[in-house]
Amino acid sequence: MKELPKLPGQERRYTLPGQKPVQYDRKKSSWLLNYSLKGMAFGLAVSLGYFHFYTDYYSVKIIISSAVLGYFVGWAIGSFMYRDRSAD
Repeated sequence: MKELPKLPGQERRYTLPGQKPVQYDRKKSSWLLNYSLKGMAFGLAVSLGYFHFYTDYYSVKIIISSAVLGYFVGWAIGSFMYRDRSAD
């Protein structure tokens, strides 16, 4: 049987017999989720505040896009601010 080429990142997902599996970092995941949700809430608050105080209508597309943008900005800030404290 012909061996298929490996896809990028495939060596991280699958382990060979005798290798230690890659450990899932639960602390980093919860840290990033926390910052992502904070960013999403901040984006929603800013867009709703803008619509309430400066305009007379609420654009659903802008509200959703500000929440999504806030989520990704929060994720980026969280991944930049995360520090692995297990080495300390």
